[in-house]
Amino acid sequence: MGGVHPSSLPEEALLHSDAVAVGEGEFQWPRILKDAGQGGLKRIYEDSSAFPLDQLPVSRWDLLPVHRYFVPRTVQVSRGCLMACSFCSVSSFFGRSYRHRSTSRVIEEIRAHRKKLLIFLEREGRIIDRDWAKYDRQNLVF
Repeated sequence: MGGVHPSSLPEEALLHSDAVAVGEGEFQWPRILKDAGQGGLKRIYEDSSAFPLDQLPVSRWDLLPVHRYFVPRTVQVSRGCLMACSFCSVSSFFGRSYRHRSTSRVIEEIRAHRKKLLIFLEREGRIIDRDWAKYDRQNLVF
């Protein structure tokens, strides 16, 4: 199990899972798979490194039964937040940092989906970096 909630409360998450990834999971996932394959799964995997978002692979939606998902396609565009709202767990997870994928990588993933309905995972439901969020409609051809 991984994500913001399990990273914040790993002992609680362990009540419902065999292992917990604390922090971003991309660096940890190969270790978890290796350990699981060798029968030596650790309870907690922890890594505070920030994964370079432009190295995220294009999602392999063809491997999932997308008909079971309300929104069958998502595109993650950023992580973090510069704000430190007391009610929000994101800044406690990522710190007061914000990073995003390059526009070209986001467009590459959009094109790979070949669907008309997509949800953009902008962590806080708003676009913090407005200059990055703007695009040239003439160059965005699907």
